[in-house]
Parts: sequence; C-alpha cells; structure tokens
Amino acid sequence: MISEIGRRGRGFPHLINLNDPDLLLGLWQGTINSYAPDKKEDWDWVVLLGKVWEAHGRTVAKATQFIPSSFGHAPRNIAEKINSGYKASEYQLYLLGLAPTLLRHILPEKDWVNYCKYVSGTRTFQWWAISPEDLRENHRLLCEFENEFEDLYYQRRKDQIHFIQ
Repeated sequence: MISEIGRRGRGFPHLINLNDPDLLLGLWQGTINSYAPDKKEDWDWVVLLGKVWEAHGRTVAKATQFIPSSFGHAPRNIAEKINSGYKASEYQLYLLGLAPTLLRHILPEKDWVNYCKYVSGTRTFQWWAISPEDLRENHRLLCEFENEFEDLYYQRRKDQIHFIQ
C-alpha cells in the first residue's frame, strides 16, 4: 500500500500525518478496538498509559524550543492536545522527528526497531530526489516494517485484522 501511494503521489501526506499516527498511537495506548477472542491484556505493546503518557506529553512540549519555526507548527503536549485539534504538521514532526528518540526506552525494543524502519522509509519519501540505491533501501526497510508489523501486532489473526489499515 505504501509503495502504491508513493508511486502515485496522492494520499501520502494524509497517510503519514493522520492515519498512521492514529493507528500507531491507538496500538501503543491500547485505544484501538479489540474483538473476541483477542484481549488487550495480552498486548505487550500497550505502554503509553497513565503517568508514562503524561510524562511523554510533557517531554514533547519541552522539545519544541529545539525545533526551528521553519518546520511548521511545533508539536504541543500530545497527551493534552491529541483530541483537541492536533495539527497534521504536529503529527508529522512528532511521528517522524521526535518520537523515534522519545519512545526509545518506552516501547518494547522489537516494536521500537520496527517503528524506526517505518520512520526511515517514510522520511525517504519526503526527499526532493531519491537515488536508485536509496529507493532500493527504502523499499527493503518498508517491506521489513510491513512484514514485522504483521508479526508483532496483527499476528495473522482474524480478530486483529483491523490493525492492517
């Protein structure tokens, strides 16, 4: 799906600025729906809860002083503003800029490594020019991300198929 969107050039900003954050944060916060026999208690990736989520939001807000204004609207405290008008540019800076570092010691390592493959591949699509070598590496990373994502989250289970969006 990512390669088709990137090839046509349409829909990619919507995917990475709105859909992907909604899915990933929904998984990591445990807010995505579960259907029997699936149980949220079995999800080891649900880590952005309570005090961890609040502290993470404060850290995001503190990081804004280090983001040049030319990058658009710097992310506000995501724990406070996620449901009240968080802008697409904030999601992009958060998901592709701040979160890879800020989630390093919060997400389980296997989930963080998988997420970093997504970030690297997605960032490459935003370059002005992509060499054939970079395009091949980008393709490899995104294919690995997708396959690992299915193993980590979807787990080839019909009760979790809605994790694949």
